[in-house]
Amino acid sequence: GQNQTFTANALVNWSATGDGSFLTACTNTTSCVFTANSTGTQANVTATETSTAALSTNTTVTVGPLTVTPSTPTTIVSQTQQFTANAPANWTATCGTFPNTCTSTTSCVFTAPSSVPQSPGTCTITATDAGGANAQAVDTITTPPPPSTLNYTTWKNGNEHTGEQTNE
Repeated sequence: GQNQTFTANALVNWSATGDGSFLTACTNTTSCVFTANSTGTQANVTATETSTAALSTNTTVTVGPLTVTPSTPTTIVSQTQQFTANAPANWTATCGTFPNTCTSTTSCVFTAPSSVPQSPGTCTITATDAGGANAQAVDTITTPPPPSTLNYTTWKNGNEHTGEQTNE
């Protein structure tokens, strides 16, 4: 399995539920190493302070690599693209935007910038999970296709009329 070290700023007792366990008994310490049993699942890690205040916090961590889908989409300028991760993540982009609500969520809707970015014309999407793991997607930003045009000829009272109709 994969290991991940957790740290706290006070003496705590560590516990975990889900797919994995701590390598040693983690009591009254500021750090402990968690080992995942398999990849692609999640575990809930809890740190409970050992002082009389007995504060507690927990976090859900991804067991195994964090992934983002789609990984290489193409999005038209100013349009949206939904991204999904296999664990709750905070979402950022090198260009374009995510709403402020895209924190600790497995899915978020990205809005492409209003013009194609400079070469290579892509925005890098990054998902970061609670454990600090990152996964990225590269979204190619394009312009909309040109409108289609239909040229036509009609006859009325023996006279020819030509025209053009644009479908936008």
